[in-house]
Amino acid sequence: LAASLTNWLDYATTMSCDYHHSKKWGKSTMICSTKGCIKTSKCSRCTAKLTASAAAPYTYTGKTVAETYGCEPTCFGTEYRDQPDDICNSDKSRYCSKACRSPSFSQMVLDWKATAKPQMMPLVRAFQFQFTSAEQANGKSCACPAPQYLM
Repeated sequence: LAASLTNWLDYATTMSCDYHHSKKWGKSTMICSTKGCIKTSKCSRCTAKLTASAAAPYTYTGKTVAETYGCEPTCFGTEYRDQPDDICNSDKSRYCSKACRSPSFSQMVLDWKATAKPQMMPLVRAFQFQFTSAEQANGKSCACPAPQYLM
């Protein structure tokens, strides 16, 4: 049981930062006239949103990254200069300052592990104390309460 808990913590499902946006996001085009040319956005005043899987509640906590860290699941760009190719790893001071980024997704797993392990270890220990030998343990089931995944 202790090995199962360790495996569960070590190989927990992780979440990844991923945004969906228009194919025109971050693209520009040249508009020319007799007076000269101007570079303009193909996607003016556009919003990118976290994909469904990135915006979903985390399996083990039941909360989204946006709820947990107070970040926004969207990125609004008025013109191509405000629309980074990789929102998840872009400069927070320059693009979408409140948007959820990769570090928040990585921290989600670490925070859950830091909470889950101390809560689960007493249950593992209680299970182990029920048995005095491996032979005795083979025929029994755990009398302790089932672990709650949502912390």
